[in-house]
Amino acid sequence: MKNKFWNFIRLWGPVIIWYEVIFFLSNQPSLKSDLPYDFILRKGAHMIEFAILSFLIFNAIYKSQQPEKRKNNSISHTISFSFIISLLLATSDEIHQLFIKGRQGNYHDVIIDSIGMMITAVILKIRY
Repeated sequence: MKNKFWNFIRLWGPVIIWYEVIFFLSNQPSLKSDLPYDFILRKGAHMIEFAILSFLIFNAIYKSQQPEKRKNNSISHTISFSFIISLLLATSDEIHQLFIKGRQGNYHDVIIDSIGMMITAVILKIRY
């Protein structure tokens, strides 16, 4: 029992911590900088943070499975499932921003987040 708990923490802890980082950043009234390429930097950050989240979710799901179950489940299924979970979290992040003064939830950002998730999915498909 104790071993299962620590295994869960080891696999899902990084997912939870990373999403908390995203949530913290989304809770800030404004993340604009005075840099000339501010828009590109912020949208690139969106892609990167959700690419990382998607990878962490994939890793947790994949490594949570028993080795014999990994053989039966296609890798594409695990990649798709991690993409769907990441997409739901990206959507919830934008909904959360609707309630933050100085921020606005935007479906365009979910699309940009999805690009990061798709990049992760392609890399994982090539690797596995």
